[in-house]
Amino acid sequence: MSTSDNSLKKPVLSYLFATIFTLVFASVYEYFSHGVLSGYMLSAFVYPLVIGAGLLLLVKLARLPKPDGMVLGLHAWSVAGFTLGNIMKGVFEIYGSVSSYTGWYFIAGSVLLIAAAVVYMCHIIKSEEI
Repeated sequence: MSTSDNSLKKPVLSYLFATIFTLVFASVYEYFSHGVLSGYMLSAFVYPLVIGAGLLLLVKLARLPKPDGMVLGLHAWSVAGFTLGNIMKGVFEIYGSVSSYTGWYFIAGSVLLIAAAVVYMCHIIKSEEI
């Protein structure tokens, strides 16, 4: 963890790009789905925006130490799990089918997000002991 270099600009911009890409992807996908809409598909952009960029901006605004590579990696995979889970649920909804496997994306995303939070807290506690 680096307290002197608290720049999270690159990850935040990556999440903002992912948000825009997800919005465009969902719009194009639903355009070619012959007017069938899915709330899951349309709301998939919320995860990279809120959980991705939002949490990192909160870390920056709270002047907390910059998360290390492991925390950022776990965080990125959790956002990917949530986003892909919503997209897959939307795809199945548009095609009028269901799959029990889409729930695993949300479970995996939650586990990874909790793991990222625990590792980050452990790093903060360990850095304060020194």
